[in-house]
Amino acid sequence: MSGHNPSLQLRATDGTGPVKRRRPALSCVECRKRKVKCDREKPCGPCIRTKSPTCSFRPNPLTATRQPRPSGTGPAGQDVSADIPMQLGHMPAPEPDAQDLVEELFPSPSIPVLKEKIRELESRLASIGEKDSESTVSLHTEGSRSTASGQFIKSKFFGASHWVNAIEPYEALKKPNVQHNEPTSKPEVNKSSELYIAVAECKRMSRIIKAARVPPSVSTDLHSSIPSRDICDQLVQGYMRTCEGIYRILHVPTFMKEYEHYWENPRRENPPKLMIILLVCAIGVPFYTGEEAARLRPSYTRWIHAAEAWLSAPDEKVRLSLTGIQIHILLLLARQVCNIHGDLVWISAGALVRAAMHLGLHRDPSHFTRISGFNSQLRRRLWASVLEMTVQSSLDVGMPPMISPQDYDTAPPSNIDDEDMWEDQPTPTETKPTDVYTDTSIQIAFTRSLPVRLEVIRLLNNPHSEISYDDVIRLGSELTAICRTDSKRFYSFLISNCKATPFQIKLLDVLVRRFILNLHRPFFAKSKVDPRFYYSEKVSLETSFNIIAPPISNGSLQDGDWMNLLTHGVGFVKSFYFYAQTTIYLELECQLKESHEDRKAVPVPGESLAASVPLRLVPLYNVVVASKTFLLTRIRKGELNAKGAVFIACALARINAIINSLDIDVEVLAAAKSSIAECAELMRTAYRNETGVDIDLSDHFDSMMGLGDVGDMYREGGGDREWVDGPQRPDVEDAEEDGQMSWQMLMQNDGVESFDPVNGPEGWFLGGWEGMWATE
Repeated sequence: MSGHNPSLQLRATDGTGPVKRRRPALSCVECRKRKVKCDREKPCGPCIRTKSPTCSFRPNPLTATRQPRPSGTGPAGQDVSADIPMQLGHMPAPEPDAQDLVEELFPSPSIPVLKEKIRELESRLASIGEKDSESTVSLHTEGSRSTASGQFIKSKFFGASHWVNAIEPYEALKKPNVQHNEPTSKPEVNKSSELYIAVAECKRMSRIIKAARVPPSVSTDLHSSIPSRDICDQLVQGYMRTCEGIYRILHVPTFMKEYEHYWENPRRENPPKLMIILLVCAIGVPFYTGEEAARLRPSYTRWIHAAEAWLSAPDEKVRLSLTGIQIHILLLLARQVCNIHGDLVWISAGALVRAAMHLGLHRDPSHFTRISGFNSQLRRRLWASVLEMTVQSSLDVGMPPMISPQDYDTAPPSNIDDEDMWEDQPTPTETKPTDVYTDTSIQIAFTRSLPVRLEVIRLLNNPHSEISYDDVIRLGSELTAICRTDSKRFYSFLISNCKATPFQIKLLDVLVRRFILNLHRPFFAKSKVDPRFYYSEKVSLETSFNIIAPPISNGSLQDGDWMNLLTHGVGFVKSFYFYAQTTIYLELECQLKESHEDRKAVPVPGESLAASVPLRLVPLYNVVVASKTFLLTRIRKGELNAKGAVFIACALARINAIINSLDIDVEVLAAAKSSIAECAELMRTAYRNETGVDIDLSDHFDSMMGLGDVGDMYREGGGDREWVDGPQRPDVEDAEEDGQMSWQMLMQNDGVESFDPVNGPEGWFLGGWEGMWATE
């Protein structure tokens, strides 16, 4: 017998015809053709003896498992289920080598076990194929449901359209550079691998290079502006009892711990923590009534500018954190409460919203399993504060909020006290009932009305169409019902001697109720010529009086907090108060004109003219008189814009002229001169109190008085002398032409209509009242 062995082959069929066998063929194809007994060796004995060129065996049918037929196919008839292995963890099936395949083709004692495994695999693939073909639902588990619409990477949230969601970043690394993270069920870089060590070294070098390029974030003289510990303690208390209950920005126990830690070593370099402490103290300054109150204005101005510089410094990624969001919110609040560029907050609020969304605050923490219960509550509080800041600033400037309820799904904060939550708590804190007052009760109340207020801003500031009166009635009724419910509930908390303060309850009511006034105000003007809108007149007046009214007094030292806010703040503070003041003034003037047509009022000698006012109009008149005193107090406390005080002085002069049948033009002009002189003297006093020296106008007269280019006013005004150069102060009377002052120049302000004392001060402050005065 020669040593020739046949070539071992696999044959799909016995020949060219169709396969008719139903039971497996165990003999080789050649032996079956010769009709001899095959010993089933590989190759078999008969093929070796006959020197057959081949010894072919049929595949075992058990290995030819059927794939589930999908309900549809891809392009060009391609099987949709072909992508299933790629969907299952991006792991392609291993390819067996030839020897393993041959061994699998033939029977062995493990055949029953293989059959069971194959049936299990078939059923699993079939179920996956059915799900894929029925609805193409994602194969993500409940624990990772957020990956369908975004994912967190290094504390940053990346939405579905970000490129990082289109690839598997660890697929190219392979082992041993990748390891499986059991808690997250995701792959991650193996930190003990050579690749990671090399990359970490590059990262360290990049941080060193960045630090060398960026100057120190805290100037050396900033620490010298911080007052004593005793004063800072009072400033922190002022912030805590006023604004923190409205905008839940801090976890108070954590902040107080860091505050105590700061005073152990005030020079310790930790810019983020220092910025938070400085901004909290800055917000507390307006509520501080000590002897050093006036001298603190330059200090808190420096603190606010330092926080702005920290936020706008290079290496922006460092500030993309929850601490950065806290600093940003505190900064915007401080700018408004302390009157430091507080009228431009809406621009910065847009950046705040985008930073918060980049950190994923717009997605509810329940979507992400790695966020602790403490951080979940903190994120919800911060997102609610971001939205409230955005809504209020949008209403102030008459701009769209740039966000809608469809853009976020974060739930409102839970009704939990700060002392009941801490960072390392093992289980989430149990939420208290709504009838129990907590540190977040007021913020939760804000979130309930937020969707309605967002719709109000969207409709009021829609550039394509005007708001309909039906929408005004509907939205106004919803907000009125919310205000009544909240007022009743929170005043019951106040009576029960809980932690609620009159200041916080009043500010909650005003910040929601002001939206009602803004809704009805355009139709309030129309009601003077169209009685169909009388309801708007009624609602506008009621809302204005509710806003003007002081908070309920509880006999404590905190009663002055509300007036301190009004006399210092701008932004939302100035907006809601001026809106209410001017509404009452316009109603008073209109009512006086109507009554004056019926009878001529008899003037009463002396300073008070209230006796000449009809009894039903006395409350309105008293508001206008009090407004003049209030606005002068703002100048005394450091307000640099005198237009509001001049406006209300002219408005009061106009009212008195109508009552006493005097020449309106002459009275208003005289009031304007007197008010300007009074405001100038108050500004000099305020400057002296802050700096300890008198103001010098020799080189900066134009800028300090806010009169624009006074030289141009004299060139164009036709005065007797041309005051072009020279330090002397011009006489106001020389600026008149035929008895009229150049009001366009005097009250000049970009973007604001000029004040017109003849046609009424409302033309300067409000505009858009042509229909109201059309019948004059």
